[in-house]
Amino acid sequence: VTIVVMGGSFNPPTLAHKIIMQSAVDCIDAQMGIFVPVSHAYLKRKLRKDGGRICFSEEDRMKMLNIMCADDKRLSASDMEYGSFMVVTYDTLGKLQKRYPEAELYFLSGADKKKIIMDWAAKGDFLEKYHLIIVGRDGVDFERDFLEESELLDRRESFVFLQQPEGIDHISSTAVRKRMNLGESLEGFVQTEVMEMLDGISEKDFPEEIERFIEEYDFLSNTCLSPFIWEGIAWKTAENAFQASKFSSPDRRKEIALMSAAKAKQRGNLISASKEWEDEKVEIME
Repeated sequence: VTIVVMGGSFNPPTLAHKIIMQSAVDCIDAQMGIFVPVSHAYLKRKLRKDGGRICFSEEDRMKMLNIMCADDKRLSASDMEYGSFMVVTYDTLGKLQKRYPEAELYFLSGADKKKIIMDWAAKGDFLEKYHLIIVGRDGVDFERDFLEESELLDRRESFVFLQQPEGIDHISSTAVRKRMNLGESLEGFVQTEVMEMLDGISEKDFPEEIERFIEEYDFLSNTCLSPFIWEGIAWKTAENAFQASKFSSPDRRKEIALMSAAKAKQRGNLISASKEWEDEKVEIME
Protein backbone atom coordinates (compact mmCIF):
# COMPACT_ATOMS: atom_id res chain seq x y z
CA VAL A 1 0.00 0.00 0.00
CA THR A 2 1.23 3.49 -0.87
CA ILE A 3 -0.10 6.46 1.08
CA VAL A 4 0.26 10.20 0.52
CA VAL A 5 0.05 12.35 3.65
CA MET A 6 -0.75 16.08 3.65
CA GLY A 7 -0.52 18.04 6.88
CA GLY A 8 -1.75 21.57 7.42
CA SER A 9 -4.16 23.94 9.10
CA PHE A 10 -7.00 23.47 6.57
CA ASN A 11 -8.64 26.60 7.97
CA PRO A 12 -10.70 26.03 5.89
CA PRO A 13 -9.76 23.25 3.43
CA THR A 14 -9.77 24.48 -0.16
CA LEU A 15 -10.05 23.01 -3.63
CA ALA A 16 -6.29 23.60 -4.00
CA HIS A 17 -5.66 21.17 -1.16
CA LYS A 18 -7.83 18.58 -2.85
CA ILE A 19 -6.42 19.08 -6.36
CA ILE A 20 -2.81 18.89 -5.16
CA MET A 21 -3.54 15.76 -3.13
CA GLN A 22 -5.28 14.07 -6.05
CA SER A 23 -2.38 14.98 -8.35
CA ALA A 24 0.10 13.49 -5.89
CA VAL A 25 -1.94 10.30 -5.47
CA ASP A 26 -2.17 9.97 -9.27
CA CYS A 27 1.53 10.74 -9.72
CA ILE A 28 2.73 7.77 -7.68
CA ASP A 29 -0.37 5.61 -8.21
CA ALA A 30 -1.08 5.62 -4.46
CA GLN A 31 -4.01 3.82 -2.93
CA MET A 32 -4.71 6.43 -0.25
CA GLY A 33 -4.34 10.15 0.42
CA ILE A 34 -4.74 11.25 4.05
CA PHE A 35 -5.21 14.84 5.22
CA VAL A 36 -3.90 15.45 8.75
CA PRO A 37 -5.12 18.78 10.17
CA VAL A 38 -3.21 20.44 13.02
CA SER A 39 -4.68 20.81 16.49
CA HIS A 40 -6.72 23.81 17.60
CA ALA A 41 -3.94 24.89 19.98
CA TYR A 42 -1.35 24.91 17.20
CA LEU A 43 -3.69 26.73 14.82
CA LYS A 44 -4.46 29.43 17.40
CA ARG A 45 -0.75 30.01 17.96
CA LYS A 46 -0.18 30.29 14.22
CA LEU A 47 -3.05 32.75 13.78
CA ARG A 48 -1.69 34.97 16.56
CA LYS A 49 1.34 35.58 14.34
CA ASP A 50 -0.82 36.24 11.28
CA GLY A 51 -3.26 38.50 13.11
CA GLY A 52 -6.33 36.64 11.85
CA ARG A 53 -9.37 35.74 13.91
CA ILE A 54 -11.24 33.22 11.77
CA CYS A 55 -10.32 29.95 13.45
CA PHE A 56 -12.48 26.93 12.78
CA SER A 57 -12.77 24.29 15.48
CA GLU A 58 -11.20 20.86 15.14
CA GLU A 59 -14.68 19.42 14.66
CA ASP A 60 -15.60 21.88 11.88
CA ARG A 61 -12.33 21.44 10.01
CA MET A 62 -12.70 17.68 10.14
CA LYS A 63 -16.29 17.95 8.93
CA MET A 64 -15.21 20.12 5.97
CA LEU A 65 -12.37 17.75 5.10
CA ASN A 66 -14.73 14.76 5.19
CA ILE A 67 -17.13 16.61 2.90
CA MET A 68 -14.26 17.38 0.53
CA CYS A 69 -13.13 13.73 0.47
CA ALA A 70 -16.60 12.23 0.02
CA ASP A 71 -16.53 12.01 -3.78
CA ASP A 72 -13.08 10.38 -3.98
CA LYS A 73 -12.87 7.09 -2.08
CA ARG A 74 -9.06 7.26 -2.06
CA LEU A 75 -9.11 10.35 0.17
CA SER A 76 -9.73 10.61 3.91
CA ALA A 77 -8.82 12.72 6.94
CA SER A 78 -7.26 11.81 10.28
CA ASP A 79 -7.49 13.65 13.61
CA MET A 80 -4.25 12.14 14.98
CA GLU A 81 -2.70 15.58 15.64
CA TYR A 82 -5.73 16.89 17.51
CA GLY A 83 -5.13 17.67 21.15
CA SER A 84 -1.40 18.33 20.72
CA PHE A 85 0.31 21.70 21.03
CA MET A 86 3.24 20.97 18.72
CA VAL A 87 3.36 19.49 15.23
CA VAL A 88 6.17 16.97 14.71
CA THR A 89 5.87 15.49 11.23
CA TYR A 90 8.22 12.62 12.05
CA ASP A 91 5.97 11.56 14.96
CA THR A 92 2.83 11.86 12.84
CA LEU A 93 4.29 9.63 10.14
CA GLY A 94 5.44 7.20 12.82
CA LYS A 95 1.89 6.87 14.12
CA LEU A 96 0.59 6.29 10.60
CA GLN A 97 3.29 3.72 9.98
CA LYS A 98 2.12 1.78 13.04
CA ARG A 99 -1.42 1.93 11.74
CA TYR A 100 -0.32 0.79 8.26
CA PRO A 101 2.87 -1.22 8.95
CA GLU A 102 3.29 -2.43 5.37
CA ALA A 103 2.67 0.95 3.75
CA GLU A 104 5.10 3.23 1.95
CA LEU A 105 4.47 6.75 3.22
CA TYR A 106 4.94 9.87 1.09
CA PHE A 107 4.69 13.22 2.83
CA LEU A 108 3.50 16.09 0.66
CA SER A 109 5.46 19.33 1.00
CA GLY A 110 5.77 22.62 -0.83
CA ALA A 111 9.08 23.50 -2.48
CA ASP A 112 9.20 26.56 -0.21
CA LYS A 113 9.84 24.24 2.76
CA LYS A 114 13.38 23.42 1.66
CA LYS A 115 14.97 24.65 4.91
CA ILE A 116 12.68 22.44 7.00
CA ILE A 117 13.43 19.45 4.77
CA MET A 118 17.16 20.12 5.15
CA ASP A 119 16.64 19.91 8.92
CA TRP A 120 14.82 16.61 8.52
CA ALA A 121 17.69 15.28 6.41
CA ALA A 122 20.22 16.36 9.04
CA LYS A 123 18.36 14.56 11.84
CA GLY A 124 19.06 11.09 10.58
CA ASP A 125 16.57 8.50 9.45
CA PHE A 126 13.62 10.64 8.29
CA LEU A 127 14.56 10.29 4.61
CA GLU A 128 15.49 6.65 5.13
CA LYS A 129 12.04 5.78 6.46
CA TYR A 130 9.80 8.04 4.42
CA HIS A 131 9.46 9.61 0.98
CA LEU A 132 8.70 13.22 0.12
CA ILE A 133 6.60 14.60 -2.71
CA ILE A 134 7.83 18.14 -3.37
CA VAL A 135 5.30 20.38 -5.08
CA GLY A 136 6.52 23.48 -6.93
CA ARG A 137 5.16 26.03 -9.34
CA ASP A 138 5.78 26.28 -13.07
CA GLY A 139 8.71 28.43 -14.09
CA VAL A 140 10.80 27.46 -11.06
CA ASP A 141 13.42 24.72 -11.36
CA PHE A 142 12.80 23.57 -7.82
CA GLU A 143 14.09 20.03 -8.47
CA ARG A 144 17.51 21.36 -9.45
CA ASP A 145 17.45 23.74 -6.48
CA PHE A 146 16.79 20.88 -4.08
CA LEU A 147 19.39 18.53 -5.49
CA GLU A 148 22.13 21.14 -5.31
CA GLU A 149 22.32 20.20 -1.62
CA SER A 150 24.63 17.21 -1.20
CA GLU A 151 22.65 15.64 1.67
CA LEU A 152 19.48 15.78 -0.43
CA LEU A 153 21.19 14.57 -3.61
CA ASP A 154 22.46 11.56 -1.65
CA ARG A 155 18.82 10.72 -0.87
CA ARG A 156 17.50 11.39 -4.39
CA GLU A 157 15.44 8.18 -4.32
CA SER A 158 13.45 9.58 -1.39
CA PHE A 159 12.03 12.43 -3.49
CA VAL A 160 9.28 12.79 -6.05
CA PHE A 161 9.01 16.21 -7.72
CA LEU A 162 5.57 17.35 -8.85
CA GLN A 163 4.60 20.49 -10.71
CA GLN A 164 1.66 22.24 -9.09
CA PRO A 165 -1.49 21.78 -11.19
CA GLU A 166 -2.41 24.84 -13.24
CA GLY A 167 -5.15 27.26 -12.29
CA ILE A 168 -4.91 27.11 -8.51
CA ASP A 169 -2.25 29.74 -7.73
CA HIS A 170 -4.92 32.12 -6.43
CA ILE A 171 -6.54 29.57 -4.11
CA SER A 172 -5.48 29.38 -0.46
CA SER A 173 -7.09 29.27 2.96
CA THR A 174 -5.90 32.85 3.54
CA ALA A 175 -7.60 33.99 0.34
CA VAL A 176 -10.80 32.22 1.39
CA ARG A 177 -10.80 33.94 4.79
CA LYS A 178 -10.27 37.33 3.13
CA ARG A 179 -13.18 36.72 0.78
CA MET A 180 -15.34 35.65 3.71
CA ASN A 181 -14.61 38.95 5.46
CA LEU A 182 -15.45 40.89 2.31
CA GLY A 183 -18.64 38.94 1.70
CA GLU A 184 -17.36 37.73 -1.68
CA SER A 185 -18.29 34.47 -3.36
CA LEU A 186 -16.25 31.38 -2.49
CA GLU A 187 -17.23 29.56 -5.67
CA GLY A 188 -14.19 27.90 -7.19
CA PHE A 189 -12.27 28.20 -3.93
CA VAL A 190 -13.89 25.50 -1.80
CA GLN A 191 -16.11 22.47 -2.32
CA THR A 192 -19.73 23.43 -2.97
CA GLU A 193 -20.98 21.81 0.24
CA VAL A 194 -18.19 23.50 2.21
CA MET A 195 -19.16 26.81 0.62
CA GLU A 196 -22.66 26.33 2.02
CA MET A 197 -21.16 25.78 5.49
CA LEU A 198 -19.14 29.00 5.23
CA ASP A 199 -21.94 31.16 3.83
CA GLY A 200 -22.30 34.40 5.77
CA ILE A 201 -19.43 33.72 8.19
CA SER A 202 -16.81 36.42 8.82
CA GLU A 203 -14.43 37.58 11.56
CA LYS A 204 -17.34 39.05 13.51
CA ASP A 205 -18.38 35.48 14.27
CA PHE A 206 -15.03 34.89 15.99
CA PRO A 207 -14.79 37.40 18.86
CA GLU A 208 -11.33 38.48 19.89
CA GLU A 209 -10.08 36.27 22.72
CA ILE A 210 -8.06 37.36 25.73
CA GLU A 211 -5.34 34.70 25.77
CA ARG A 212 -2.65 36.28 27.92
CA PHE A 213 -3.23 38.15 31.16
CA ILE A 214 -0.69 40.93 30.63
CA GLU A 215 -0.69 44.72 30.22
CA GLU A 216 -4.31 45.93 30.05
CA TYR A 217 -5.52 42.43 30.99
CA ASP A 218 -3.15 41.98 33.92
CA PHE A 219 -6.10 42.32 36.31
CA LEU A 220 -7.39 38.93 35.11
CA SER A 221 -4.26 37.11 36.29
CA ASN A 222 -4.29 35.15 39.52
CA THR A 223 -0.98 36.85 40.33
CA CYS A 224 -2.26 40.40 39.95
CA LEU A 225 -1.86 42.44 43.15
CA SER A 226 -5.43 42.72 44.44
CA PRO A 227 -5.58 42.71 48.27
CA PHE A 228 -8.64 41.07 49.83
CA ILE A 229 -9.72 39.31 53.01
CA TRP A 230 -10.66 35.62 52.86
CA GLU A 231 -11.17 33.28 55.78
CA GLY A 232 -9.85 35.93 58.17
CA ILE A 233 -6.52 36.41 56.40
CA ALA A 234 -5.34 39.35 54.26
CA TRP A 235 -4.11 38.13 50.86
CA LYS A 236 -1.98 39.91 48.26
CA THR A 237 -3.25 37.91 45.31
CA ALA A 238 -5.69 35.15 44.43
CA GLU A 239 -2.69 32.89 43.77
CA ASN A 240 -1.49 33.20 47.37
CA ALA A 241 -4.92 32.29 48.75
CA PHE A 242 -5.38 29.41 46.30
CA GLN A 243 -2.02 27.81 47.06
CA ALA A 244 -2.42 28.34 50.82
CA SER A 245 -5.74 26.50 50.72
CA LYS A 246 -3.78 23.27 50.20
CA PHE A 247 -2.53 23.58 53.79
CA SER A 248 -4.66 22.96 56.88
CA SER A 249 -2.32 24.81 59.27
CA PRO A 250 -3.43 28.44 59.91
CA ASP A 251 0.20 29.40 60.58
CA ARG A 252 1.35 27.97 57.25
CA ARG A 253 -1.47 29.80 55.46
CA LYS A 254 -0.45 33.10 57.10
CA GLU A 255 3.14 32.44 56.07
CA ILE A 256 2.13 31.93 52.43
CA ALA A 257 -0.05 35.07 52.57
CA LEU A 258 3.13 37.14 53.05
CA MET A 259 5.01 35.62 50.10
CA SER A 260 5.13 36.84 46.51
CA ALA A 261 2.64 35.13 44.20
CA ALA A 262 5.46 33.26 42.45
CA LYS A 263 6.89 32.01 45.74
CA ALA A 264 3.43 31.00 46.95
CA LYS A 265 2.86 28.95 43.80
CA GLN A 266 6.26 27.35 44.16
CA ARG A 267 5.53 26.44 47.79
CA GLY A 268 2.09 25.04 46.92
CA ASN A 269 3.53 22.89 44.15
CA LEU A 270 5.94 21.23 46.59
CA ILE A 271 3.19 19.29 48.34
CA SER A 272 0.77 16.66 47.14
CA ALA A 273 -2.72 18.09 47.50
CA SER A 274 -5.33 15.99 49.24
CA LYS A 275 -8.16 14.26 47.43
CA GLU A 276 -10.57 16.66 49.19
CA TRP A 277 -8.68 19.66 47.85
CA GLU A 278 -8.66 18.26 44.30
CA ASP A 279 -12.44 17.86 44.51
CA GLU A 280 -12.94 21.38 45.86
CA LYS A 281 -10.25 23.41 44.03
CA VAL A 282 -12.58 24.91 41.42
CA GLU A 283 -14.99 26.06 44.12
CA ILE A 284 -12.05 27.44 46.10
CA MET A 285 -10.78 29.47 43.12
CA GLU A 286 -14.28 30.78 42.39
